[in-house]
This record gives sequence, C-alpha cells and structure tokens, in this order.
Amino acid sequence: MQQHDEEKPLLDTKRHRNNERLSRRLSIAAIIISLINICFQAYIFYMKQRIVVSHDTIHFDPVANDQVIVAQQCSQPTIFWRSTYTLPYDMYSGLIIEQKAMHQLQIQEGHTKIRLNPDVADTTVYFDMKLVEEDQQFITIQHDEPDLGILRLIMDTKEDHLDTICISLDITIELPHLAAIDRLDISISNSDIEFLDNGVVLSEALALETGNGNIAFKDLTTTSMALATSKGNIDAHLKHGMGDLSASTSLGDILLDVTEINSPSRVDLAVSKGKAEAHLPDTFESTFTLSTVMGKPKVSSIDHPDRIHIERRGLTKLQGYYGSSRDASAGSDVKLATVMGDSVIVYV
Repeated sequence: MQQHDEEKPLLDTKRHRNNERLSRRLSIAAIIISLINICFQAYIFYMKQRIVVSHDTIHFDPVANDQVIVAQQCSQPTIFWRSTYTLPYDMYSGLIIEQKAMHQLQIQEGHTKIRLNPDVADTTVYFDMKLVEEDQQFITIQHDEPDLGILRLIMDTKEDHLDTICISLDITIELPHLAAIDRLDISISNSDIEFLDNGVVLSEALALETGNGNIAFKDLTTTSMALATSKGNIDAHLKHGMGDLSASTSLGDILLDVTEINSPSRVDLAVSKGKAEAHLPDTFESTFTLSTVMGKPKVSSIDHPDRIHIERRGLTKLQGYYGSSRDASAGSDVKLATVMGDSVIVYV
C-alpha cells in the first residue's frame, strides 16, 4: 500500500491555482452572459416600440392595444374654447403653467409656443382648447401666487370622473419684449414646447417638462435650466448660460449648444434611448464624465485638443478634464449618460 507523505500538500499548488483561475473565468463569463441578455432584452423592447426618427422630430407609434384604448376613451372634439390671462409687468416677473389632473384630463395633442409680440403691453397667455361641449363644465384653470411676483396657472378638473376628459390644447405665450419675464416653468403631459423667436432672456430660471413632445429654442439666456421629456427630442441652444444646466429624455436625442457659459457651472444630460451631445465653448474649463451602456463616449476639441486630458478610458466610459490644469477645471462639471446611444462632448 502506498503511504502518503504528510509533508506533501493534499492538493498540488499549481492545480489549485488553475482551479481558481477557472472559477474566476467562469464567474466573469456568467456576468458577461447576463449583461448580453439584458442588452438583448432592451434591444427587443426598443424594436417593439416602432420608432421613426427624422432630422427634425421623433414620432412614437404606440402599440395597437393602446390605440384601441384611446379610441374607446376619447370622443371627437365638438367646440373651441379660449381662455386668456395677462401678467401686468409691474406685478409679475415669473410664470408657471402646470397640468394637475393627469389621469382624468388627457391631452391628445398640443403645441406650446413662446413668441415675441411688441403689440401686447404685458405678457399674455392663451389657452386654446378643442373638446366635447359636455366636458367644458368640468375643466378649470386655477391661478395663484406661490411666491411674490409669480403667477401660477393650473389646469385641473373640478371633480373626479370615471370617464376621461379628452382635449386638444395649444398654449401661446406672447412677450412684449425679449426680457419681459425672469422665470418660466411649464409642465404639461403631451405637447411640443417651442420658442418661436430667438434671444429670449430669463434671468432667473427656465424649467420645461412634457410627457410626450419635443423641446426647442435658440439663443436663449438663463442662469438655470431644467428640461425633461419622456418621448421627444431636445434641441437647446443657449446664447449665455450659467449655474445648473440639465436635460433628460427617455426616448429621443439631446443637443445642447452653448455659446457662452460662466464658471462654475454644471451640465448634466441623460438619455435612455438616443444620443446625448453637448457643444461647449473652448474657454469652459471643466471636468467631464461620459458613460453609456450600448454606445460610444467621445470628447473632442476643434481648436485645442491638447487641453483634453483623459484620466480614465473604457469602452463605455470616459473621465477627465478639459483645460490648462485639473485645478482650473475643478469648479465646473459636465456629465453625459446614455443607455442606448452615444455620449458626445465637443469643445468649440
């Protein structure tokens, strides 16, 4: 009988290490397979949505069941109804528009426009609705003053209903001059939001939110910006910006173009399915973080590529700073994050 040498290890060291390596490789392979499965499921979901994108807008085609439900709930509008509100310049410097009853009040389609009209003495808001005549009695537009100098207009229903009230809604905001108000907040469930004239100045803040629609403006000036849509593109061109500048969309592309920006400032763009792109001035020294799951992170400079310093590089993530030194860039921060789409920063 062969005797065992007690000084010899029970398991050869080399074999033990090989088993450890094999175990680690199997664990890594399992993680990779799980990630591939998650990405595949996301891709299948993405394809099922039947998205059609053009260079101007994005159209979301709901599934057939949703179309049947909407058709059953909503009747064709029979009347036109307009409500008008005026903001005397010596009383109000800010405007808030909200939709409160999200479930009972369904906006089938809409367009919110902000435009310059030198013929009006004060900022004027028009609510143009198409609806079934019997439903008019249940809709109200309330108004209050949450802060001094701020007028808030709230679309609501007078009481809860089992049946859905369906309307088409266009909101028009006319400004007597480009700096007529300091703050503008709009939150609506289904509407494009667009500035028809360039150069509007909002010295305090801009906040725009829509459940289904595009957001667009050019040469706007503001000290704080928050833009959000669930299904739509965001095309934001700032002549001058500072402070917190953020934008997000679940389904669509974001383009933020800033001509001038003060430091310190923070830029934050987030997209689930689509591209996030920021064009920033080459004088804006800042740290940056770009991340994506299924896409490419890219950072470039047209005139000063030597100012780009990459500190961490991966297939789906880039971190670093732009400027003469990290200390000079530390006051400002740029973050772009996507799930399915590229994250791009261009210093121009």
